[in-house]
Amino acid sequence: MQTAVCGDAQHELPSLLHLPNVLLAHIIGHLSDLSDLAAAAATCAALHRLIADATWQRVSQCAVHLQQLDLAGATALGDADLLPLRQLSALTSLSLAGLWRVTGSSSRAVSAATRRRSGAAQAAPPAARGGHAQRAQQLDVLAPILGSNRGLLRLDISGTSVPVGPTLAAAVAQLTEGAPNATKPAYGLQRLRLAGCGRAAGGQQAALLGRVLAECPALVALDASGCRWLTLEGLEGEAGDALWAALGMLPLRHVSFAGCELLGGLGTLVSSWENLISLDLSGTAVDDADVQLIGVACDNLRTLNLSACCRIKEGLLPRSSAVLFGQLSELRLGDLAWVGPQHLAPVLRELSLYAGAPLRLDLSGCGGLSDSALLEMLEAGGPAHGVEELRLGSSSWLTTAVLQRLAAATRVASTPAGAVAVGASGGAKHGSTLDGSGRSKPLLQGLRVLDLSHLQCLGSKTSTAAAAAAAATLAALLAAAGSSLRTLLLDGCFAGGAADGSRLLPLLARCCPGLEALSLVGCTGMGDDDLAALSTLRGLRDLAVGGASLAWLENRALTGLRGLTRLRIARRPFLTDAQLAPVLAANRGSLAQLELAGCASLTDAALLHLLPASEGAADSRTATQGEAAADQPELGATAEAALPQARNSREAAGADHLAPQRASLLPGLQPLQQSEAQQQREARLLLPLPRPAAPQLTHLQLVCCDRVRGGSLRHLGCLRSLRLGGCPSMDEAAVQAAVLCLTRLTLLELPGHIPASSMPVVPAGAARHLRGLRLLGGGEERRGGRWG
Repeated sequence: MQTAVCGDAQHELPSLLHLPNVLLAHIIGHLSDLSDLAAAAATCAALHRLIADATWQRVSQCAVHLQQLDLAGATALGDADLLPLRQLSALTSLSLAGLWRVTGSSSRAVSAATRRRSGAAQAAPPAARGGHAQRAQQLDVLAPILGSNRGLLRLDISGTSVPVGPTLAAAVAQLTEGAPNATKPAYGLQRLRLAGCGRAAGGQQAALLGRVLAECPALVALDASGCRWLTLEGLEGEAGDALWAALGMLPLRHVSFAGCELLGGLGTLVSSWENLISLDLSGTAVDDADVQLIGVACDNLRTLNLSACCRIKEGLLPRSSAVLFGQLSELRLGDLAWVGPQHLAPVLRELSLYAGAPLRLDLSGCGGLSDSALLEMLEAGGPAHGVEELRLGSSSWLTTAVLQRLAAATRVASTPAGAVAVGASGGAKHGSTLDGSGRSKPLLQGLRVLDLSHLQCLGSKTSTAAAAAAAATLAALLAAAGSSLRTLLLDGCFAGGAADGSRLLPLLARCCPGLEALSLVGCTGMGDDDLAALSTLRGLRDLAVGGASLAWLENRALTGLRGLTRLRIARRPFLTDAQLAPVLAANRGSLAQLELAGCASLTDAALLHLLPASEGAADSRTATQGEAAADQPELGATAEAALPQARNSREAAGADHLAPQRASLLPGLQPLQQSEAQQQREARLLLPLPRPAAPQLTHLQLVCCDRVRGGSLRHLGCLRSLRLGGCPSMDEAAVQAAVLCLTRLTLLELPGHIPASSMPVVPAGAARHLRGLRLLGGGEERRGGRWG
């Protein structure tokens, strides 16, 4: 509150908050930009409450012509909160991903008088009419929203509680009414995401999904990943045949059934989608026969993911149409344990011969990844357009000799001039010609992602010769990849020096200056100077380090890193707070994700270094004073009561002694001082004050951090995800305090010894953010805990 001085009188100037709420809401309603509305809500608690009560009304007024709306992450929203979206009419894209409280319909209380006027009381049975005065009536939410936005093309309800069944089908049917026009560019949905959605009670699986897809005749993209209720047995019979017929008529181009563990027999269905571009069947029950049908029928397939399909043993795209036509450029075959080298080698050879775009290969954990399979690709001359992503992790059959040959392999730079390109085996390469100068490029030039983690030939070595061979191989691969490399995984590899004395990590910093993500968990042979060389990588944003080695320490090796957004430290049982402090302090303004696993020596004080220096020091002093006061409560209480009393007595004595002198010598001093003080206050309000970098941490995961009790968690105000699995010393009261203080928290994983029912009960109207909090762990998985 400001004061105006007029002579000897002082008058309080009225504040904006003195206005009635109705008038204040009318003034705020003239803000035309939603960013201005958010800025006004951030000024004080009163305006925040006022604007929060009418948020959706303002959104509907300011965004009448809004076309794309993404509400993902606003987990506190329920069905009733979405009702104002009915006022929008121009939406083409709507995302409700992760809003687990949204079911597509809500219940509202209806009085008995209202039911009698509407005739509901007469239609109800006598036993039902004699009950309570208030009854719950189902109110459809999703259908009116889609009905008012009939030009909607993309709908994302993944992670919600909307069941796949008649309710969703009736809502989607609103989009097919009427012919296309200026505001309705297509006939129904084009993209639909149902990832993780459950199914409606009653009815067969095929009938429930078929009713929804039957209302989407223009669907080109379908994501049903994580819908584990989709099984092969549930899709058999007449209802299943009708579903296959309906799906076969859709113009689908992008399909995902990832994670549907019991869903198989999809070969016939997928082969009917002639225009299919990308297909993700990872983790499903497809077998060799399905893969053969897909390979023969899908000519335009560019992306295929078959990772973790345990029933695939032999048939891997034999003479696939997509491969022969040069369309397939991304193939993921990770964790196919039953596939042998004799099955993988022909696929790699055909991809090398006919690929029409840079290859993206994921062969990590594939049983067929060996020297012979990789040599088939190299002897065919290598892909003409190079390799963009190569994942070879967790292989026991590769040798350093083949990897060095991979690093030295070349490819044709361009093919316009008429000379036939010759592969490594001396044969003519299909469809490739040398340019006029005959120049070629390294095969790995242009590589962006390289995964060599846990390769046995590059692992920890006891003999000097094997270690030198591993170091030389890694150096050759990094030099071949060059400045295009963005992601590198070297977990479990030997990162020491080569025979010529060169060190791997300094070489990495020189050869790959554009690196953005690096994983070195479990690497051996590196020291403080090696890791310190990473400070020259100015674009490095994601770093993972770990291992029980004492040859390097965080405070000596990682203090030069700046701008990290994600930091993972694993298996460092001797890491102390003082060693971790410089790393966190240097990246407190940019770090968004922090994962600490197996750091048994860390305490709560380690997390305080994520706060600005003044706040962290004040909090540590407060903690120290609190412990001292707890030891001597009576002395602390006496000192606390004595200090204000002594201060007031000194001020009163000084004022009585100097008041006559000031009044006689400088009669006009007091008004002048008041006006200058007022000007200084106004100047301070106008000029921004310099503030230290605020913590941006949004995701924190602590695993097996035995000494962390949770006292510092409540200070990390930007947290949205907090995982505390395997922390036996976590204090229940500290977690409760963190839950109440962290207003942006949407996901909380509790350790096993803290039950979910121990979280505090929130009174009505307080701590609204807890309505959207999802609780995991604690012996059970709960959505919303006690506040849902």
